[in-house]
Amino acid sequence: MRTDATVDKPSTIIPLEGSQALIRDPSGGYHSDQLASPYQPINVNDCQSTFLRQFIATFFNPKANPTRPNIWVYELPSILSAAPSPALICSIRAASMALYGKQRGDAAMQLEACYWYDKGLESQRHENHETELQLARCGSAASKISEATISAPILFSLFECLMTTSFAAWAQHITAAGKMLELRGPTMCQDGIIHHLFRSVRLGSVSLSIL
Repeated sequence: MRTDATVDKPSTIIPLEGSQALIRDPSGGYHSDQLASPYQPINVNDCQSTFLRQFIATFFNPKANPTRPNIWVYELPSILSAAPSPALICSIRAASMALYGKQRGDAAMQLEACYWYDKGLESQRHENHETELQLARCGSAASKISEATISAPILFSLFECLMTTSFAAWAQHITAAGKMLELRGPTMCQDGIIHHLFRSVRLGSVSLSIL
């Protein structure tokens, strides 16, 4: 079992389909209480594009909503191609695998999603540290905050909506995305993909404010 990606959280039990559950220990590792054989890692490099297409088609199906305006999720392949940051890659894998695992009742896939979620949080902490360093040096961090930087916490929020590893964790990710947009500045969020991201985060923030 892979345990190299860790987060500073206590033990957590994540319900799966039926009577199964994923159990996360304090070190950040996961195991299933009913997996009969040792967990075998999934070759995500081979499956990433497939999972991403399935994620978009299922969660944000443009054919099912023909009058819905374009949203940033449709641009994820382009964002990933332009700025393949580790946090974004991990967040895409975590969210798409969580959705697939939930739909199919696949415990191994949900376990894999949790692994990439933890790995992504680790990468995001590193990227945030780099942003803080630039902010301290230059007084501005706008150039470090790309569409990829903001997409990652939104996808982590979607992961939490599916898996619920802790109460209100989804809201913490939306708040983080909002902080990044603030650092980027309003003049750099007025059009293009970044404006779609702004609208998505704004909607999440409004929802959070009325809870």
